[in-house]
Amino acid sequence: MTNINYADVKSKTISRLLKKGKLRGRIDAKCCECIYDPIGGGSWRFQVENCTSLTCPLYTVRAMTIKGEVISKEKAPASDQTERSLSNAV
Repeated sequence: MTNINYADVKSKTISRLLKKGKLRGRIDAKCCECIYDPIGGGSWRFQVENCTSLTCPLYTVRAMTIKGEVISKEKAPASDQTERSLSNAV
């Protein structure tokens, strides 16, 4: 039987995110540090997407996946607007 050190899994995930560099990597790492539970269901990104901490200063820029593309939450409305205008044009 294999023993998994879940604190190690979380730490390695955070380190990997920090290697992305720049602001995106730091935001992803902080969100992962805050909410990610390796024992919980889904990946770190899934758990961050489902974050309900509306008062968090990073809430609007947390990692999000929309139609297979990874984008920040603040860009989602523009994407939705573009999609609506394209569907109205057809």
